[in-house]
Amino acid sequence: MATLQFANGALGVVDTFFCVPDQASQNRLELYGSRGSVLAQGTIGQGAEGEMTAYLEADAAGYDAGQSRPAAGGVPVRPTPVNPYRAEIEEFSQAILEGREPAHSAALGLQSQRLLAACYESARRGGVVELG
Repeated sequence: MATLQFANGALGVVDTFFCVPDQASQNRLELYGSRGSVLAQGTIGQGAEGEMTAYLEADAAGYDAGQSRPAAGGVPVRPTPVNPYRAEIEEFSQAILEGREPAHSAALGLQSQRLLAACYESARRGGVVELG
C-alpha cells in the first residue's frame, strides 16, 4: 500500500498485492476523484473480460454527510479490449521498425521505477520519501 501526495495537494492511495490465489482475486480497480468514480471488475489481465462503470457528476460535488445518493445510475465504459502485454511489445517493435520514439518513452518508464523504488525505501525507513 502506498499513500501519495501530489504537487497540487491531491492525495492518492494505491493498494495492490499479488498474494491472493487467482480464483479468490476479484481483479477490482477503483478510481475516485472530485467528480466521481470509475469502478472496474475483472478487467485486470490479458483477456477481454470484465466490466467498467463510471459514476460522474457534472461539477465537483461536495461531501454529503447524509450519504443520500442513488444506488445505481452509472454509465458503462466499454473500451476496446486490449492485451496490455501484447500491445506494449507491438508498439515498441513498431517504433523500432519505423525509426521513431515509442509512444511511452524511456523517461516515463524510469519515472515509474523511481516511484516504485521510493515506495520500497519508504517501507524500509518507515517514513516519507520525497521524489524530486
